[in-house]
Amino acid sequence: MLREKWHSEAYVRAYGQHLSHRLPLIYCVVIFNALLLVWSFHRTAPPFLSVVLPTVLVFFTALRAWHWRPAAVRRRTSAMIVHDLQRLPQRCLMISSGFVAWALMLYSYGGDPEQDVIQYITAITCFAGILSLGQSPRTAVIMATAVMTPANIVFLMHDNPNRVVVVAVQTIITVLLLLITTAYHRDFVRLERSRLELSRHKHSIEDMAEAWRQRSIRDPLTGAWNRGRILVLLEKGLGAADGVRPWLALIDLDGFKHINDTFGHIAGDAVLTTIAERIARTPHIEACGRMGGDEFAVILRGGLDDARVHAELAMLAHAIARPIRLGDLSLNLHASIGYYRCQGQSISACLERADTALYKAKDLRNGAVVAFGEDDERTLLERQVMTRVFTTADLREQLAVVFQPIVDSDTGRPVSFEALVRWSPDGRRLLSPAAFISLAESTGRISEVTHVVLEKALNEFPAWQWGCTLSINLSAHDILRDDTAEWIGGLVRKAGAPPSAIILEITETALVRDYKRAAANLASLRAQGFRIALDDFGTGQSSLAHVHNLPLDHIKIDQSFARSLNSSENARAIIATIRALSVQLGLECTIEGIESVEEQVAARALGLRRMQGYLFGRPAAAVESRRLLAA
Repeated sequence: MLREKWHSEAYVRAYGQHLSHRLPLIYCVVIFNALLLVWSFHRTAPPFLSVVLPTVLVFFTALRAWHWRPAAVRRRTSAMIVHDLQRLPQRCLMISSGFVAWALMLYSYGGDPEQDVIQYITAITCFAGILSLGQSPRTAVIMATAVMTPANIVFLMHDNPNRVVVVAVQTIITVLLLLITTAYHRDFVRLERSRLELSRHKHSIEDMAEAWRQRSIRDPLTGAWNRGRILVLLEKGLGAADGVRPWLALIDLDGFKHINDTFGHIAGDAVLTTIAERIARTPHIEACGRMGGDEFAVILRGGLDDARVHAELAMLAHAIARPIRLGDLSLNLHASIGYYRCQGQSISACLERADTALYKAKDLRNGAVVAFGEDDERTLLERQVMTRVFTTADLREQLAVVFQPIVDSDTGRPVSFEALVRWSPDGRRLLSPAAFISLAESTGRISEVTHVVLEKALNEFPAWQWGCTLSINLSAHDILRDDTAEWIGGLVRKAGAPPSAIILEITETALVRDYKRAAANLASLRAQGFRIALDDFGTGQSSLAHVHNLPLDHIKIDQSFARSLNSSENARAIIATIRALSVQLGLECTIEGIESVEEQVAARALGLRRMQGYLFGRPAAAVESRRLLAA
């Protein structure tokens, strides 16, 4: 019966503990009753029965009582307790049989009073044993049978007028006590199982709660702290009682997207996990975690000076740049790191400053480590002011559109005009796109800017009426909108312009976010008759793939090549190659940034006719551009 329940260690220990509080008591009862019989028969029984046998019985019983004391049972292993439980019936049978045999051997050495004592003590011992063995009914039955059967037989054989009644009463009481013991045992088993089940359920709930807690603070992929936990730890660091503020560093992996796209997400996940392990091994780091994507955050001890922090982060960048082995692959990437000594600002302010330093590091590339300095603080504050102004600006009133000609250098005649936007935050200054386009993107107003520019350009300067085309720049957000073709087509039709006279310019970097969607939207625009130009060609990534896969009509060579026309043979070779490529693909080719006659001559010598730059005209208002056409 017990074997079926010994699969549970907790159950075994509970079983043993319950018995340890009862068995020593019954053994003490046996010893006491044995001593009582010795006292009753020490004058009449021979020494062997009154001294030797009871001494052996008491000694062995005392050993069993000592063996089952609670303190000893608590120290035993489950296997040892199981061993004791398995041998309990045999040991109890030995003690009970020995006790009753010895008591019955004394029977003939006493008179009626002494014989009544033997019967009384035997019955009391049996009853006490049954009650003490409540957790082991099988042992209780064995003990009761071993004691009461021979005792009742002997008692019935003697001439006692009450022997039948006494035996009947003892037998009935024994049976009733055994039934009670069995029922008690069932209740004990049921109760213990319920308790263990509740305990298991409690532990299961605690484990689930701990698992959910870990999920709430750990990144599931790398096991590092997640963004929420890092922010909590940063907040604690900012509120440190000693006033020493920590350093915050943000890490971005240069080249991770290429690995993820080329070798798949499994390789990308392995890279992130390896990088997280390398960051965690960096000295003086108080916390590190994954902020999302391929960006990590590190909190360093505030007691370090700037030179030490820079050195530690430079070593970290070097560690991250070590090749990562993945099967037969050896993957390489760099880490750009921007860091900032946190001051009394909010968490968001600290993140913003570390992020600013990170962007400067990304511009430098190749594992650069950049600190956020005083100049950055002034620039950031100015940007915050500009952001507030731009957020509430009336773009329709404050945005102005200017037009720069693109000329045929052989004739000097404009063949196209590029619409460029300017923003006047105060009614006096006109800021170039470099000063506010990033604000438009961060504030979510970039599509509004494009809408205003397109609408004003179409209405103010209908270049197609002079046989020219009009170029409009589209942002990455514009290209990826689901309704791009519809809203641009609607504006152009409303202005009465032929789509073939409109050139939509995009940059290579604008395609990185979602190449497939961008290509699909450009194909829809081209299907309406619009012409597509790839702007700043040669400065992005995978340029030839873009030229091959996108529905293009024009290529515009970036102005950085024009500056090197007269000083770099490599620049001239690249321009010549781009020109030859455009001819082979049937694309128009324009070079930007021509500012001198020497650059014009050099570009023309390479076969380029379409040129744009200050040599031919600076961006001007629509009125001046019309005057240029009239001239």
